[in-house]
Amino acid sequence: MVIEEMTSVFSSSLLLNISIILLIATILSIIAKVLKQPPILAYIFTGIILGPLFLKIATPSETIHLFAEIGIAFLLFLIGLSLNFSTLKKTGKSSLIIGLLQIIITFFFGYFISKALGFSNVESLYIGLAITFSSTVIIVKLLSDKNSIDTLYGKILVGVLLVQDFVAILALILVTSLGNGSFNLLSATIIIIKGLSLIIFVVISSKYFLKRIFNLMYSSPELLFIASIAWCFLLASLAYIAGLSVEIGAFLAGVSLTVIPYNYTILNKIKPLRDFFIVIFFVNLGLGMAVNSIKSVIIPALILSIFVIIGKLLILLVIGAFIGYKKRTNFLISLAIVQISEFSLILVNLGLKVNHLNERITTLITLVGLITITISTYLILYNDKLYVLFSRYLTIFERKKLKEEIVSLENKKYDIILLGGHRTGYNVIKSLNKSNKKFLTVDFNPDVISNLKKQGIDCIFGDVSDQDFIEELFKVKPHYVISTIHNLENNLEIIREFRKVNKNGLIFVTTKDLIELKVLYENGADFVVLPEFITGQKIADYLDHLNKTQIRKWGKYYYKNILKEIKAGLI
Repeated sequence: MVIEEMTSVFSSSLLLNISIILLIATILSIIAKVLKQPPILAYIFTGIILGPLFLKIATPSETIHLFAEIGIAFLLFLIGLSLNFSTLKKTGKSSLIIGLLQIIITFFFGYFISKALGFSNVESLYIGLAITFSSTVIIVKLLSDKNSIDTLYGKILVGVLLVQDFVAILALILVTSLGNGSFNLLSATIIIIKGLSLIIFVVISSKYFLKRIFNLMYSSPELLFIASIAWCFLLASLAYIAGLSVEIGAFLAGVSLTVIPYNYTILNKIKPLRDFFIVIFFVNLGLGMAVNSIKSVIIPALILSIFVIIGKLLILLVIGAFIGYKKRTNFLISLAIVQISEFSLILVNLGLKVNHLNERITTLITLVGLITITISTYLILYNDKLYVLFSRYLTIFERKKLKEEIVSLENKKYDIILLGGHRTGYNVIKSLNKSNKKFLTVDFNPDVISNLKKQGIDCIFGDVSDQDFIEELFKVKPHYVISTIHNLENNLEIIREFRKVNKNGLIFVTTKDLIELKVLYENGADFVVLPEFITGQKIADYLDHLNKTQIRKWGKYYYKNILKEIKAGLI
């Protein structure tokens, strides 16, 4: 009785509905943060708890559906706005091959597994396609937290995700074109013509008008904010009128604004708005999960989740071996994509809207999302430890001839080995260049190695987490080793291997953690650099030895040098 009264009150008041949704979402998000889980899971569970499965005090409504649709539009608008085509150029061929092969093979297996589980052809097509995509939002966030975006595997992953995003957008267009439940050449041609017309309009606007118009509004943040939303909604509306989905229009609106030099300013202003509406979208997915649907799809959801986690991992390992990556790079790329994407949920939601699917399929994919996103988060967070654990078994996924640089150092001699040539490492390089000591720089980022080689600096591409590589590296018997890497396991291995060849040599390592600092000293490090502590000391030195004028002068000089090095791609 009480529950029924609460349901009546909440369903009659949008404000109360939104209030309780946000309150529960906040509480669950805090729990998710403690458990190191992405907030998406908290939002879906909010809907499950408030919906027909548990409390039954909130139900999907037209307003909630509208808010959810606005959330998807903002999400795709910002994805379009933040697209970085230069990333795809840098890893282009590899990312394209990995992305497309993974999609094709995963779709093939996903379709036939779905058919074997008793789903119809149309349902199997949707399921097969939905499980091919991986979460750009989750992967990029976790890679950023681990400072892995600029690594080789990080760059390739971002490129692969970009390929997946493009295929997902094409899938949304295809679903829209088949909205009437049938397909014929005439309807497909009309949709293609309308889509191309919209793209031409966007290209012309982007090239000739948008930059000028938005330049007039740059001085007014409020006007810039409103104009960006207006442009997003305008293209979303045009797409809807053309028979396409509003999501496609929003995505094109975002892509068109990438020509504006301050597109990231727009992105940062609209992010909070997107975050609010996207919460409603994921909550709405949870609200739409029915008890009967869950009971009927729990076994298929578990089977598909196992395939997404293990099947996609094996598929990527085989593709990576074919391309020629070392086992660590291959493993880290493969391990990162073992979940489904926000696009997967959007795709089946759109399929439901155009009557291709029923709630049973959206419940199935939502469950697969909950399971795979939860598990993959921990797999990505602890990928280095998992690599160490499974390293010996991964050799079968590594070809003999590798594209990564393998250099024999047996006949070479170096006084100093520098591990990491980016930012911190580059400042060390500038100092070492002035000395008479012979040094070798090792880095895992191919762009860093390329820039250093252009400057004539002796350097090699190498993976310091590879024990065989470290053993080979220290055959040169250096007197000093400097590690700018913030990874405890790697630094401990570096110390151990260095002490085998030079017990009296000097070794510097870096960490951001006080507990790790103690561990590193106890295991033989001569000097452990704590960046925040060194920064504080440097500021104190400036205050002790320089006056205001000198500090300002040095600050400007420092700023100019940083800009110069950024422009040259050195830091």
